Amino acid sequence: MPSSLLKVIAALLLVGVAAPASADYFTFQGELEFKTAPGSVCAAMSSGSFHVVIVGRSQGASGGGIEAFLYGEQLLHAYIRGNSPNLLSLAFIGESGPKHSMRLRSSGPGAYAGELEAKSLLAALYSCDFSSAQIRLNQVPGNDQASFERASSQFQLDTNALQAAGMGLQGKVKEAIPALEKALAVKQQTFEPEHPQLLPYFFFLAQLHFAEGSIPAAIPLDRAAVRVCEKFYGAESACSGAMLANLGVALASAGSYAEAETTLRRALAICDQIFGAASAVRGIALNGLSGVLIYTGRYGEAETTLAEALKLNKKWPNPDNAYVGISLNNYGVLYRLTGQYKKAEASMRQAVAIGRDHGDRFRLQQHQRTVQPSGSTSDHHDVGMRCPRIGQHSLERVEVAVDVI
Repeated sequence: MPSSLLKVIAALLLVGVAAPASADYFTFQGELEFKTAPGSVCAAMSSGSFHVVIVGRSQGASGGGIEAFLYGEQLLHAYIRGNSPNLLSLAFIGESGPKHSMRLRSSGPGAYAGELEAKSLLAALYSCDFSSAQIRLNQVPGNDQASFERASSQFQLDTNALQAAGMGLQGKVKEAIPALEKALAVKQQTFEPEHPQLLPYFFFLAQLHFAEGSIPAAIPLDRAAVRVCEKFYGAESACSGAMLANLGVALASAGSYAEAETTLRRALAICDQIFGAASAVRGIALNGLSGVLIYTGRYGEAETTLAEALKLNKKWPNPDNAYVGISLNNYGVLYRLTGQYKKAEASMRQAVAIGRDHGDRFRLQQHQRTVQPSGSTSDHHDVGMRCPRIGQHSLERVEVAVDVI
């Protein structure tokens, strides 16, 4: 991989062979709390206090400075470099080099407090920006080379997994799925079955299987993601709402319309409770529900649902985003089925135009299933169901690091 950061990380994997004799290893644990404005989608993704661990080594005597890894159950991991706790640079998973900083000051014997930019794992899946956070740390036992090696290995594993996901969302699905499955198998040897660190693995593997058309393979992964959210974040959490929406779409594409509708309506209820009925997040789930309604021949309700979905999906920063493309695609199918052919053509043309803009990662047609809604003619119609949603925009931000764009 051409990234200088990844070369450094790869070199760290040899630390058991080439570790400096003068290195002093250390482990700190503590709490991290984000300073986000309440009321926003991203604030809900990062609310509360997060457990954080920093494992590293200091090579002050040899001039090598400090290098360490920051990680936590529900946090995006980072690689740390610097010469002093007063100013350390951070590069998070998916970044080509250090783009963030952390400033620590002594708050007592073996204790530090300070500020940094960071991101929760769920915020990363929701494509949120990095946020300022406060951190409090205390030194704990575990000051050994083995702990450093384990942290380095996990960081490299996550980096390789993200690269595989990026390749798959580029269209190289057949190559990406085995690589991501292999990384997941290694990850599962370290973490319990419903650990938050497995969530992005379940999420992206489900996306890739869906893109490939392997819906039966996607559904168990979506269910696993829901279980992680319910256990660690809560049954009514933003995490559960997002992953239930994914599961509902997969169930609909498998023809399990009753369970799909129940799942999607539950996702909508959670989103409304957390973000409000006017939130753009609601529009994502409405896209999925509109597909179920079209599949089952409830065209009037489908049109009302799509009108709301399109309005809400245009609230995202880019009004011509892929969520809007899915709404327009489904409008086109609905208009065609109800004999409004001119409207159908206009909607499809708009959807295709948006699809071209997002086609390098998630072509709209990759997320459509040819179906025959009840009451339709013998013609088949494509209802756009699963769209990039969280995954695509997250990966747009790591294109340098994974070198696939």
